[in-house]
Amino acid sequence: MTELPAGWFVRKLGDVASIQGGIQKQPKRAPKLNVKPFLRVANVTASGLDLTDIHSVELFDGELSRYSLRKGDLLVVEGNGSPSQIGRAAVWDGSIDDCVHQNHLIRVRPGSDVLPSYLGLVWNSPRSRDRLTELASSSSGLHTLSVSKLKRVDIPVPPLGEQRRIVELLDDHLSRLDAANESLELAARRAERLWLSAVTRLLFLSGEQRAAPLIDLLDLSVGGVWGSAPGEDECDVRVLRVTEMSRDGSLEPSTAVLRSISKRQLDKRELRAGDLLLEKSGGGPNTPVGRVGLVGELAGSAICSNFMQLMRPNADRVLPEYLHVYLQSFHLRGGTQSMQTASTNIRNIKASEYVRLSVPIPAMDEQARIVRELEEMKASRQRLSSGLLAATRRGVGLKRALLEAAFSGRLTGRSSDLDRVEELAEANA
Repeated sequence: MTELPAGWFVRKLGDVASIQGGIQKQPKRAPKLNVKPFLRVANVTASGLDLTDIHSVELFDGELSRYSLRKGDLLVVEGNGSPSQIGRAAVWDGSIDDCVHQNHLIRVRPGSDVLPSYLGLVWNSPRSRDRLTELASSSSGLHTLSVSKLKRVDIPVPPLGEQRRIVELLDDHLSRLDAANESLELAARRAERLWLSAVTRLLFLSGEQRAAPLIDLLDLSVGGVWGSAPGEDECDVRVLRVTEMSRDGSLEPSTAVLRSISKRQLDKRELRAGDLLLEKSGGGPNTPVGRVGLVGELAGSAICSNFMQLMRPNADRVLPEYLHVYLQSFHLRGGTQSMQTASTNIRNIKASEYVRLSVPIPAMDEQARIVRELEEMKASRQRLSSGLLAATRRGVGLKRALLEAAFSGRLTGRSSDLDRVEELAEANA
């Protein structure tokens, strides 16, 4: 750790806070007589507390005094999944009386040497995040924290007056960064709407058209396969999954996994440039399934997974690029929502229903004109998206540098602070 100013100390979290695990929800905890509100991991998000869905739990003698939350407590997610979840935390606002927490949340109650607001901010500093990642166990692919491990986390502890000053300075700077980020997100949403509007205009206002069922425009429509572990069947091939498809329908074959399938399966499903891949299973509660990817030139044999449908356009009737744009715009306009069914958190589309979709088909030369115009627009959109992405990454870097400066004693409140933060962000870029 960088040398700290006079009066600052590095302390173990267990020396400046009491740390308490939570309640495991079991059948005996079903709400009956002594019912209390119960916070879960879902209530602690990356953006702070989300209290829209609060569960209840039955408590027994003495448990309320042990597990109840106080305003200012830090609730830390112990994790049990990806490393990015480990240590996610929020400061309890005290808005619900007699609230308790589940065992996958660890309560950190700061003592007299640490302000709750200071602890909530220092918890998200780069050094704290790095230390949490080091401490988390990863046996069997799980990444978790525990009460004993949290007690060993090092945090910088300045005098209380300095803590208050840091909180005030960070609240000001972070609110500005958050406002800038919101503006970038708004610009990205506007760019998406403009793109969809332009696509719709070209597709539906392009002169005389006729319509045809999608199935009549295809030479092949067949579901993908997952296959077996490499070497277990006749042919080892790369399998493109839903994760290889971006929101705009572009595909990244380089990350496809190697699997083994029969020669017959490969002969029927081997991908060619111009094929379309329908995401027929996936999505989520707020993400409709139904993205469509356009296959480009491939290096070697590849197929798609069983969560996708291979659709091969008839090149005499429709340009693959035109059909891709139409089907993607249909998805982005919400057209697949009425086709999807839900199974747990996965959305599904019946391919047999999807291929009955009516598609407007202009003449081939008109399709080619639409594709050319859209390619030009796509290049402009890509430049705009790249600029927004660069600005977003810069904002993330500035936030990280700001927190690093604050908790190493280099945030003074003078105008030169921003220059120092800029230097730190550039050094860490």
